[in-house]
Amino acid sequence: MFNLKRFMHFFWLVCLQIMLLFNITIGATHQISIINLAFVPQTDTIALGDTVKWTNNASATPHTTTSNTGVWNSGTLNHGQSFSFHFTSNGSFPYHCDFHPSMTATIVVQASDVKDETGNNGRPTEFILSQNYPNPFNQSTKIEFTLAHSGFVSLNIYDLLGRKVKTLVSENLSSGYKSVLWDGRNDSGEEVASGIYFYRMKVEKLTFGRLGDFCNTKKLLLLK
Repeated sequence: MFNLKRFMHFFWLVCLQIMLLFNITIGATHQISIINLAFVPQTDTIALGDTVKWTNNASATPHTTTSNTGVWNSGTLNHGQSFSFHFTSNGSFPYHCDFHPSMTATIVVQASDVKDETGNNGRPTEFILSQNYPNPFNQSTKIEFTLAHSGFVSLNIYDLLGRKVKTLVSENLSSGYKSVLWDGRNDSGEEVASGIYFYRMKVEKLTFGRLGDFCNTKKLLLLK
């Protein structure tokens, strides 16, 4: 039986390998500063296909960023120097500084259906949940949202009775301009009936570890 989600994941991995071969990078770039004998942030959750850029901001102190399992090794980074690595596989990647072994941190890479559209738009200063388009729709609709800071994002579709129909997003995301598609199917992969639905986004800011930093709900209409 054809599994579209599995096929798309395989297709995405093939595309990533082709882009890596021809030195084409996509996705967001996450900045990590090396300062005061620490990697800041110490743990960063990114999407598959994103890039991490480490910059040594420690005055006159050399450092490295070295994967514990040999995935990458920046070599010596003196003050002001940077090293970038493009992640093409999921998982948790602990790393350290060769010169200061007590300096440890972790990159967590997650597969995501969320598209990052930050580009050259700069860093947003507020949360926004935009109206989906097209609306009404009969095949798929795009939902765009803006994150002022990194955090755990949940974006769900609900019916008129308040029952959850589909989980679109449930993951840690970096700040920026994002989008996700809904194809009118529920979590079981079944097409849902025409009618009015609601989509609700909540953001939990990781720094404070509390829910409710942002919450908004909008209405959409599915017509078949």
